[in-house]
Amino acid sequence: MNNVDNNDQDNRLIAEIKPFGGVPTMFINGIPRDVHAYMSYFDERACYRAFSDAGVNLFSVPVYFAGRGINSDSGIGPFRQGLWDNPEGLCFEPLDQDMERLLKAVPEAYVFPRIHMDMPHWWDERYPEELNALLDGDTRRQSFSSLRWLNDAGWALQETVSYLRQKYGAHLIGIHICAGGTEEWAYHGWPYADFGQPASRAFRERMRSQGAAEAMELPDGVLELARRSERNEGEVFLDPSSEELLMHYRRFLSEAAGDAIVHFSRLVKRQVNNELLVGVFYGYALEITDARAGHHNMAKLLHEEAIDFFCSPNSYLGVRQPGIDWPYMSAAHSIWLHGKMLWTECDTRTCLTKPLKEARPDICPPGMYEGGVWKGPESMAVTKSLLLKNFGKCLAEGSGMWWFDMWGGWYDHPEIMQLMARFSSVGNGALTLDSRASTAEVAVIVDERSFAWTRPESAVTYAWTYRQRLGLGSIGAPYHVYDVSDLSRLQNRPYKLYVMLNVAVYSPELDRLAEGLRERGGSICWTYAPGIVSGTALDISTIRKLTGFKAIKLQAEKLKLVVEVDGESVSYGVEEHVSPILAISDESATALGKLAGTDYCGLAMKRIGKSLSYYSVAPDLPSSVLRTVAARAGVHLYTDTEDVVYANTHFLCVHAASAGVKIITLPDPRIVRDAMTGEYMMDGRRCASFSIHMAQYETILFQLLTHM
Repeated sequence: MNNVDNNDQDNRLIAEIKPFGGVPTMFINGIPRDVHAYMSYFDERACYRAFSDAGVNLFSVPVYFAGRGINSDSGIGPFRQGLWDNPEGLCFEPLDQDMERLLKAVPEAYVFPRIHMDMPHWWDERYPEELNALLDGDTRRQSFSSLRWLNDAGWALQETVSYLRQKYGAHLIGIHICAGGTEEWAYHGWPYADFGQPASRAFRERMRSQGAAEAMELPDGVLELARRSERNEGEVFLDPSSEELLMHYRRFLSEAAGDAIVHFSRLVKRQVNNELLVGVFYGYALEITDARAGHHNMAKLLHEEAIDFFCSPNSYLGVRQPGIDWPYMSAAHSIWLHGKMLWTECDTRTCLTKPLKEARPDICPPGMYEGGVWKGPESMAVTKSLLLKNFGKCLAEGSGMWWFDMWGGWYDHPEIMQLMARFSSVGNGALTLDSRASTAEVAVIVDERSFAWTRPESAVTYAWTYRQRLGLGSIGAPYHVYDVSDLSRLQNRPYKLYVMLNVAVYSPELDRLAEGLRERGGSICWTYAPGIVSGTALDISTIRKLTGFKAIKLQAEKLKLVVEVDGESVSYGVEEHVSPILAISDESATALGKLAGTDYCGLAMKRIGKSLSYYSVAPDLPSSVLRTVAARAGVHLYTDTEDVVYANTHFLCVHAASAGVKIITLPDPRIVRDAMTGEYMMDGRRCASFSIHMAQYETILFQLLTHM
């Protein structure tokens, strides 16, 4: 490679994450960086030079141990040759080709390669006992519990990192460690994985270490429970008295994935002497509500020093239609709370997006990767609005981002690249400000442990967290999401409203923390069945103990879990038949809504201590109800309509769900200008509110100034 200095190892970089401007920030050689990056699967269609000209100098390239598709279900073909397709040893030629193409276009590039550690076909054939076995006995690649995989992939990972540092050390800032389905640490074949020999052995050992008498009965006991569980339609929860073992297995699947991530992260961190960043796709608690995927061990990984960043795409909620929030998949603000960086993969489709069959027809299965979420908007105007919404969200929150130009060419247009150049300018300018931390006054609490108790096929499980983000995203104010394991660390933070989602598992500690929130004042909103899982029973008495509201269980098979709000034409919940269906039976509470078709209370409020508390027995509260609750709690609402809002001290991003005049209200008077065009609102006068007409799906990023 003529353009690569073979002495790059003498110019190695030091990259780290440190607090800066109120958020975890990337530093390269001691200098804070605007974390704005670019990547494409297909480097022959990548726009490296164009993004570099727009001010982007962070890039990723995909690296594969195996020349096989990124998932095992769709039939998609490999994107490139694997480094280890030959069992005789590693061949780095595919890696060199990718790096050469990037560095030829951008000689000054900083790179964080994405290394996918799924094993080659020959490895599967040589070690069939090390594979991930599904419920029906079929196998799908390596088991995350396989000691041989941990050892073999660990060797290949270290060899690859060593090669990268030796040859490309002047460009290398970190390693993105990947495995599993679509490179994102989900089990291949879930929800029917992993029942193979490695997983069964590891689960037995884990159960024995916890003193479980049933350990010797595995895996047959788990297999039978898994088969029976699928037949319990309508039931929201596993039965703690008879299905506790299955819950433990579901928790184990996440623990095994987490243990593998820790293993590889520590290998790399030790190898690079803590001088480079290490990160993973993981913790999609609000996106993947099925514990069998293995994504619910984030609370442990947040404490792991060898992991610097977590990442995920924007949510696929609502098929990423314009007019709605594209929320984070994870408990994002728990990531920040632990000093890690959230790096968002903005794989935003555009009006230029073409289906995979046009980019590489030889690897695209018929009818795959075409419609739905794979199709971009029709117009350039909406495309630019969605890109600005992505950028505005990450800017206001302080998260990193990379534009994932999957099949290439999605952003290859002068208007888009002009927008990217402006993003770079604004992002770099934000590094000079005193704060880049969000001004959210709403904290949303989720419990990744609870997913192991809930049945993924239940409509409640889907609505309780995944779908609830639609309502949260349109209240006219930003919100933060935390895992319940971090609740004790929020006691002194300035949140005025806590929205409790799937906190189904009761504990005395959770009880004490809830009492502490009530004594602080503000408001708490509980949903569906908080604390109902208590020990080895589903106990509705713990709902009252935890929330202060008395709940009763209704014996009505035909009743649907829908709440109609009194005095408003608003109803919400789930239309499917589920069990249990709860109602509020509390004379000290003020009824705000009823279960549809009954006189039973389904939504109520009461003052408990210093707190105004709410309880909804149905999940998925609409934005209109949440806006009312937030306003009563004193939460600052930036818009008078149900639009998408992201905000920090210096920036406000508004994405219009509907066309019309928007009245924008600020927490304090500021001089306001359009960050993209430089146009001032109110002729540059300081104002606490202003009005502006917005087209439907338009996005405006406002800069909030203290002086001209």
